[in-house]
Amino acid sequence: DSKLEFKLGFCPIGYNQNNYIFNFNLYKTIKQTHNILSLLIKSKKPHFLNHYHDDLFSFDWNSLRSIKTIDLNLLSSFIKRKIYISTSIKRYSNYFFFNQLVFPEQIKDNIIYINFKVDKMWNWNHVFIKSTFLMQQSNNTILSVPLCLLSQNIKYKTQLFGKFDLVNSLSISVFSKYYMNSYFPLTDVFYLQNEEKTGMFPLISASTSINQDRFSVGFMLDNMYQLIDNNKYLVKDYFLPPTSMRFFIKWGFLN
Repeated sequence: DSKLEFKLGFCPIGYNQNNYIFNFNLYKTIKQTHNILSLLIKSKKPHFLNHYHDDLFSFDWNSLRSIKTIDLNLLSSFIKRKIYISTSIKRYSNYFFFNQLVFPEQIKDNIIYINFKVDKMWNWNHVFIKSTFLMQQSNNTILSVPLCLLSQNIKYKTQLFGKFDLVNSLSISVFSKYYMNSYFPLTDVFYLQNEEKTGMFPLISASTSINQDRFSVGFMLDNMYQLIDNNKYLVKDYFLPPTSMRFFIKWGFLN
């Protein structure tokens, strides 16, 4: 059982002139395994939602070259075992970033990024568990990423009355240290830094809610690790906010 999909787009005029996108998807089922092979090729001019400026110099944003991306991805879903394995490789040309001087820059050299990801799900009565393991790497420090990431999500769901359910969840994520970009508040941009690596401590959150079809209401507790150590930060010189509680309401509408 197999299926093919194609998508092709091209912009002939305007700021996005000569932008293009080609997307190819192959769906193939082998016994109890669903496989998706995807190829994405695109060329796109950088977009900016904010007005970047500096009083010391000016920059011609129209001189930016289109960022070209080639992305090859394979996803295999082992339905009966609830295991999902994916791997991808990306090549960037004319990669755009803000350098250590917070000045916009593009490099002509290609940047290669690869990753390997495994998701596993368990289900015992009212308990649902999802575990994620990710490994990734790039060949250039301009695109710095954590080598490893682990994530654990645990949910306990029980029926209250009628169609209303009580759902309690706990999420824990941790990733290896890497050179996370610094923040420049004057122009509201993140820029390259390779002086200090951050990471390797858990990000913990929990929630409890009452759900009914497309409606849910409850509370969420964020940054729980700050109860143990409140001197942690990811972005250099910007400490994580203290533990906080949020009230939320979610609902969906039908046409």
